[in-house]
Amino acid sequence: MDTTAELGVVEYEKYGRLLADPIMGLAQFARSVGRFPYALAVSGRDGVFLETDGFSMVNFGSNDYLGLATDETVVDAAVQATLRWGAGASGSRLFAGDLTLHSAFEQALADFLGKEAALVFPTGYTANLGLIAALTRPREDVFVDASVHASIRDGIRLAHGRARSFRHNDAQSLLDVSAGSKPGSLCIVEGLYSTHGDVAPLPELVAVARQRQFILVVDEAHGIGTLGDRGAGAGNLQGSLPDIDVITMTFSKALASCGGAIVGEHGLIEALRLTSRPFMFTASNTPATLAAASRALEILIAKPELVSRTAGLARTLGRQLAQRNLPVHVGAGPILALETGTDAQTFQAWNRLVDQGFYTNPVIAPAVPENHGILRLSVTAAHSDQQLVELSDACESLGDLFHCDQQTEGSGHRRSPSR
Repeated sequence: MDTTAELGVVEYEKYGRLLADPIMGLAQFARSVGRFPYALAVSGRDGVFLETDGFSMVNFGSNDYLGLATDETVVDAAVQATLRWGAGASGSRLFAGDLTLHSAFEQALADFLGKEAALVFPTGYTANLGLIAALTRPREDVFVDASVHASIRDGIRLAHGRARSFRHNDAQSLLDVSAGSKPGSLCIVEGLYSTHGDVAPLPELVAVARQRQFILVVDEAHGIGTLGDRGAGAGNLQGSLPDIDVITMTFSKALASCGGAIVGEHGLIEALRLTSRPFMFTASNTPATLAAASRALEILIAKPELVSRTAGLARTLGRQLAQRNLPVHVGAGPILALETGTDAQTFQAWNRLVDQGFYTNPVIAPAVPENHGILRLSVTAAHSDQQLVELSDACESLGDLFHCDQQTEGSGHRRSPSR
């Protein structure tokens, strides 16, 4: 065997388990029916337009819900912060120190959500890791909605805790699963779920949390900027904000930047500064990302009409799709889901919409149950009424790829994806 062949064997022995992962076969299958729909090579972006492979598409797969990622004042805030503070953070906050950008933004976040304090992390993912790992001991139960984000489950794994799942958005299931639980256990849900756009029933969950003496954590990654009269999330929408013990969030969606935060009581936040490993042992946010997110929050506070505009556009798109007899689920926020079915149908529908100039997010198992794929559509404040009509027409043209016998607009019933 020559050296090249020997190297191939060695490489396979080193990475064989990874190369044999089912996702690799799925990627090959996706390319066989068209383009690979993930990690798209983007060569340009302008507002709601996305450029790839030499052509432009209207982007309905973005989490830039308020359309602020390209806002001139947000971009300028990032530029000015870079000019003043430099391009990088030069270390973790524990050792390199806190910029005044950190403390000012943390106070603004706490004030916005009606809490005592906040702690900023490099990402929303590390915020969840940092909170859960710090508050969970080995073999302790953490009660989670069946549809929570991977970062929540990874935080439980990091702490060697036990994830106890209850049925999606089902307070009675939480009550049943948590029988005999220890007071002070964590209960974690999301305010707005990113796959189908459904909202957690927080008043009912709060009641169970109080009965069981849980610490109730709500991940508002998708709810900030999209729900409630102020855009302060599902708690704002349902009047439950004061009853939530801890809020985690990200800046990478409505706040048009990158980073995350934990918001809660002063004592908790101060303890996390010195005990949360994902906070202590990673570099801080860059000055640019802090300044951009801070400016986006200022815009959200000053212009809450952006929240209602985004929600109104989403409802309009939902009506248009339903009028075309397409199986659409519309939540309270900017996220809609079109039921497709098999992986092949999902990828084909995605490819055909790309051909017509529309970018969406194809979602397949395990994010949703097997053979219940969807196209996830996200509406932003920057979309136009005409773009909604054109997308609806394009979806209607490939109706044979949808489960058109399953009308789901406005339905509260959801399958519980395993994430």
